[in-house]
Amino acid sequence: MVSNGAKQTLYTLFQVLLDTGDKVILPAPYWLSYPPWFTWPGGRSVIVPTRQDENHQLDVSFGAVALDLAERTFVVKGFSKNWAMTGWRLGYLAGPESSWAKPWRSRAKAPATCAALCNMGAWRC
Repeated sequence: MVSNGAKQTLYTLFQVLLDTGDKVILPAPYWLSYPPWFTWPGGRSVIVPTRQDENHQLDVSFGAVALDLAERTFVVKGFSKNWAMTGWRLGYLAGPESSWAKPWRSRAKAPATCAALCNMGAWRC
């Protein structure tokens, strides 16, 4: 799904999907505002440390756990950092649509900000 940036997408995804007691894997370092987003709907973060000398990649042993998570894993990315598109507010969500599509429609009506021209162009690609 094309979105108006990774941060807004993450926020809405957590509000739609998290229930009390749910856990979210959060690789460190992370953006300061992320942990409260998990706790508001009753979830909690599981901080997974990364190392700068390994380019902050998750440890290979994490793969053994990740196999069990495939059916409930989401990838959220934005284009600001990697593609120098700061301010374009363009991102995407990839994951099992059956989990998020219906509740998303009722929650994602109030974006924090939206660069409509960029979003419409990306949607057409």
